[in-house]
Amino acid sequence: MGHRVPLTLVAYAGLTLAPFVVAVARGEWNAAITATAVLVAVLLIFLLRGSRVAWWCAVALEFAHLVANVVDPPPWWTCALSVLAFATLIAPPTRRYVREAPTGRAR
Repeated sequence: MGHRVPLTLVAYAGLTLAPFVVAVARGEWNAAITATAVLVAVLLIFLLRGSRVAWWCAVALEFAHLVANVVDPPPWWTCALSVLAFATLIAPPTRRYVREAPTGRAR
């Protein structure tokens, strides 16, 4: 098994960053979105390096987002993106990648 980042994790990063691109395109950027974008970027950096802690944090956050979608339903496409993001996180290639992170990478 190589040290390449799996496509599922790259897809998760894209799905996670997409709302920020949309916010910029729509001119809806503000301080709260900036703070969230910085936190997401840090999480993604560690996640792409194979950090198990970052993976668990991402899984917990995505699960909480799914629960929030049930409690207060957003538009259908937002729910679909949430389910897809969660699925990419728990997909076998992503789980193997964070489990088999070599020594020297963030854990």
